[in-house]
Amino acid sequence: MELIAEGVEIVSVPAIAQPKHFSDGDRVVGMLTTGEPLEPFEYAEGVRRLLGYGWDRAKVAARLGVSTQTIANHEENLAMPEPVKAAVREGAVSITNARAIVRESGDEAPARLAEARETAHRSGRSRVTARSLNPKAPTALVRRRSEDTINILVSQLAEIAESGDGERDRRNARLCLERLGLTNNLAEVE
Repeated sequence: MELIAEGVEIVSVPAIAQPKHFSDGDRVVGMLTTGEPLEPFEYAEGVRRLLGYGWDRAKVAARLGVSTQTIANHEENLAMPEPVKAAVREGAVSITNARAIVRESGDEAPARLAEARETAHRSGRSRVTARSLNPKAPTALVRRRSEDTINILVSQLAEIAESGDGERDRRNARLCLERLGLTNNLAEVE
């Protein structure tokens, strides 16, 4: 109004037309669901704002078209220590792996992440991966082969239980499965 009083000609005023009952929460939902994809912490900040408006996780999830677990994950993202957030922003670790480090290590997460970054670097990788976090964890191929081996073992134990010296073989097969921690497979040798 001051500019008009000074004689400045105002040709137009930029404005966005919105429905009559359009709330701040609706605006935030619009920012989160339209336009360019946001960085993980930008999106999480939007979720925090919606929760701050008094929306519960279920309402936020429904309006954003995601699960309530996704909303909980975004809340966890905001609670990460700053060094972990910085590593995510740098692209040194995915948000998912960063969250896993924080869940497992708590206050020690920044130190654990530094170790994982060093492990990745020694392996010639620029990013922390699940393998950098737990180098001794079996790969998917090893897990699949282990499952195949267990299935073969269970079927062989079942065959033993069905033939030969009946009760003694069933007892030995049951004992083998129990010692392997496969008690859920005992029905196969009954």
